[in-house]
Amino acid sequence: MESNEASAEQQPYYAPPWIARLPWPVRAACFVVLMLTPLLAVLVLFNRGKWLPTQAWLEASGTVAMLASLAWAAMMLVVVVMATPPVQHWKDQSARDAAITKKVLWMVLLGLMFHPGIMNIVRLGVPAIHAAFHGEQVAHKFVVNDPDYGHTKFCKDAVSLQDMPSFAELCRVPDGYREKLRPGMTIIVEGKGSWMGVAPEQLRIDDGG
Repeated sequence: MESNEASAEQQPYYAPPWIARLPWPVRAACFVVLMLTPLLAVLVLFNRGKWLPTQAWLEASGTVAMLASLAWAAMMLVVVVMATPPVQHWKDQSARDAAITKKVLWMVLLGLMFHPGIMNIVRLGVPAIHAAFHGEQVAHKFVVNDPDYGHTKFCKDAVSLQDMPSFAELCRVPDGYREKLRPGMTIIVEGKGSWMGVAPEQLRIDDGG
């Protein structure tokens, strides 16, 4: 009995060996990233319509955005499993397995919930932050999808554009200007940005000149 109790004290967490062997700075970093990522996703939501990514950036960042979402899910697994209470808190193996399974299922659910937000951190947040420090005046072309997209809580008088991710639309476009727009029409958006996109300041219809 004493040897079993000692073993339980030496291995207080029911976790895969590779997780148990991770140094504490790595686990701490996973926890910090896990906490910050939803906050960044919410900030992207509140900044809806303030950044339009180019097709070149969307194509270049597609794989990176997917890997970022998977990496966040992996770090969440580390934090969730390491946060599992000590072994001695359960009476038998089945109880421990059930607790781990429940937490992993929650992890998968949260991963699916935050997947679009994490993708948008890469597609919208990263280039917007880059432009804030290293941007210049640029002009990019976009194709109108719906000139009368309507109103949302964070985007009034919206115009949706073709092939844009969620939260990337033109906001506060005056009624008189929106009436001139038609689906399929090309517009030029000017503002501070880079090849990755632009923070809309002015827009004009592309006359082909």
